[in-house]
Amino acid sequence: MISSTRNKAARISAIALLVICITILHYRTDHFHITIHILFREMYFLPIFLGGFWFGMYGGVGTSLFVTLLYLPYVSLHFPKGSAVIISAM
Repeated sequence: MISSTRNKAARISAIALLVICITILHYRTDHFHITIHILFREMYFLPIFLGGFWFGMYGGVGTSLFVTLLYLPYVSLHFPKGSAVIISAM
């Protein structure tokens, strides 16, 4: 039982670490490097897939909400309000 709890904690930590690392890379890159930001945005799918694979639908949805909470401030800071670019950036 302890082993499965440690395994679950390790998986959650791995997902959180991936999301945080991708977010740090995303925020520290100049927003004029569009192709790099697209790459980082697509990299967010890896922890979402892992969350879904390891923890089912709730894990995938929970991970995607975590990603959204961390990514949304970047979008709101770097794109003009009411811009159609915001929708395509999400």
